[in-house]
Amino acid sequence: MFFASVTFRLTSPPTPLPQGEGRVSPFPRREGGQGVRFYLTRCALLLLILCWTLCAGTTQAQEGVPVTFRLQLDEPAKVVYLAGTFNDWQVGRTPMRSDDGGKTWTLTLHLMPGVYQYKFVVNGTDWRTDPNAVQNVDDGMGNINSLLVVEAKGVNPPARVGDGVITLSALRHAPREMFYLQADGQNAVLTLRTRRGDVQRVEVTLYDGKRFVKKPLPRVVQDTLFAYYRLSVPRRPLQYLFSVQDGGKQVWLSPQGATDTRPSRWFRLQPERLPEVQVPTWTADAIFYQIVPDRFLNADPNDPDPTQPLDETGRTDQFFGGDLWGVVQKVDYLHRLGVTALYLTPIFTSVTHHKYDTDDYTRVDPHFGGDEAFITLCRELKRRGMRLVLDGVFNHVGVYFFAFRDLLQKQEASAYRDWFTVHRFPVKIESPPPYSAWWNIPYVPKLNHDNPEVRRYLLDVVTRWMQRVPFDGWRLDTANEVPDAFWQEFRREVKRVRPDAVIIGEIWGDATHWLRGDMFDAVMNYPWRGIVLDWVAFRRIPPSVLDERLRLLAMGYPRAVTYGLYNMLSSHDTHRLRTLCGGDWRKVRLAFLLQMTLPGAPAIYYGDEVGMEGGNIPDNRRPMDWNPPAEGRALREYVAALIRLRKEHAALRRGDWTTLLTDDSQNVYAYLRQQGKEQVLIAINNGEKPATVRLKLPATTRTLRVALRSDGSAAPQRVAVNGGGWLSLRIPAMTGWMLLPDTAGKSP
Repeated sequence: MFFASVTFRLTSPPTPLPQGEGRVSPFPRREGGQGVRFYLTRCALLLLILCWTLCAGTTQAQEGVPVTFRLQLDEPAKVVYLAGTFNDWQVGRTPMRSDDGGKTWTLTLHLMPGVYQYKFVVNGTDWRTDPNAVQNVDDGMGNINSLLVVEAKGVNPPARVGDGVITLSALRHAPREMFYLQADGQNAVLTLRTRRGDVQRVEVTLYDGKRFVKKPLPRVVQDTLFAYYRLSVPRRPLQYLFSVQDGGKQVWLSPQGATDTRPSRWFRLQPERLPEVQVPTWTADAIFYQIVPDRFLNADPNDPDPTQPLDETGRTDQFFGGDLWGVVQKVDYLHRLGVTALYLTPIFTSVTHHKYDTDDYTRVDPHFGGDEAFITLCRELKRRGMRLVLDGVFNHVGVYFFAFRDLLQKQEASAYRDWFTVHRFPVKIESPPPYSAWWNIPYVPKLNHDNPEVRRYLLDVVTRWMQRVPFDGWRLDTANEVPDAFWQEFRREVKRVRPDAVIIGEIWGDATHWLRGDMFDAVMNYPWRGIVLDWVAFRRIPPSVLDERLRLLAMGYPRAVTYGLYNMLSSHDTHRLRTLCGGDWRKVRLAFLLQMTLPGAPAIYYGDEVGMEGGNIPDNRRPMDWNPPAEGRALREYVAALIRLRKEHAALRRGDWTTLLTDDSQNVYAYLRQQGKEQVLIAINNGEKPATVRLKLPATTRTLRVALRSDGSAAPQRVAVNGGGWLSLRIPAMTGWMLLPDTAGKSP
């Protein structure tokens, strides 16, 4: 979520660099606003150092390195927090300490070796970079963060396969972490990590109480530092033990750690302890479309006056008059595009255009057409087999919410004082607020979920709406700020009313904590978006790194979760896709090709299908362009064609995903989606020159036809596969192809 009155949206809030008592490596200063991802992939020297230091020693890696952060202020502050990638950017989670009345603030953290971003948050709202930072960088979203590189003490020699030296501290298997042990239908998936380029063979020995079976673990992916080996085994009670070999050296990894002698204790696979993850089956087939109703289409003259104050403080907002009646009018447009699931930003009564400050959960906002328009929209969507997901804002409310108004009027005597966290009386709408508020913005007081009355009220709202109107799920705003216990109860209530309803959380980073089967079904996949844009829009990473990062991201979740994740290229909280692509229509088309052919549920932000542009909020919420230029109309037809092909081929929605080529020199990425006998090949040249590539297909096909070209060419083209299964392609610059088996069997 985000508000028009706030000028930035943090993927990771802006951050400064600390002076570390551990070893801190500076980045060389680089102009031009390059994001941290650029540094992680391009600074080879730094990566080599990190590779050495991360693997330096088991004891050091387990204990972490002490790093002291210091901030010196000119004026005293009441409170200063440290926020960064080490605490998911959570304000309030990591307070600092002052011993001189609030001018000097310090905090020592024990951090694992690695690269971090962070920032100081003064008085809960003022985000500041570290004035002593060696390097500050653009995070790719227009925010400036500081970098900290933490190194372990001691340096191992470079990794070499076959030298008989195994870096023990790099070996990792953590059964309590979903990445290393997860359920996948009738199987369990085991993962082992080693240092990259360090070992020759990884095996696992399985014991089911009757016999021992030894199996090799294939390497599935590697990143700059590590290699990852993975194997599916039967999901039944087992004991297992890993062995790693290099040269004449063999070590075992067990719950006791890495040892040169065969250990007595083994890992135990207990199926009943694996998280039971069940995701609505329809999400893997969905094409989502996000709408901000006020900005879509104005079909009802019942519009708010944008010049009138929203409340007693004089706050105003910009309205464009869009409403749900306008969405009703455009249901056929969405249906023709291929959309199967609509996601609406909040529709309940509020004074703002975005309505993330809910005043009344029991009514659809009258300016949107009220309950009647909402019910009509649901009916029209159902007639076309389309689904609807609503935005649930249950972390905070607006200042006209009945309980907060009562608190303002009655103060300490209010029956609802414990619905909020009041820091001092009298309670006023002022800055900083005397109560807990989202990002300390006075207009959005946070609810106190520890109060059972608050929980019951919210859950009653949820279930009553779902019983009254048959919509299909919730997208949950600021989900990381609400206690787990509430989301667990929320899931039980939602699934009780509608078992196939989807629950999508707004989580901006690693979401494994929320995707273990007891809270959410999916999340807005911002990490996926960042990886794709890094390659297509910014060209910060080569295709090999693109593939590594996409696969590592997918490995963190069970397959059913990965295939149902909400994969978007823009949202109401980000710059628009074409703006990030520098206006380059070719890049936009390549991004859509990736979105529609990689695992996950594609999600289109309204107007992206016609190439709308937009920067920071509120520019990214311009009114829908219903009269786009010729390039926009052509893009819309291209997106519709992609959606049509995705619907026609189950392999694009549910099939295995196999990398065929990552050619960094030509900037080409090719992969295969396969389900049963159905195969779809995608080859993308993100370079500025034509590329010639050879691809080895897993099964020999006589000919392939180019079903779609991102450059819009409709010319039929067939290509031959030789007897050995090799396919040669010459792909034009900045072009992607989708190829299918040629059922006619004709030679080119």
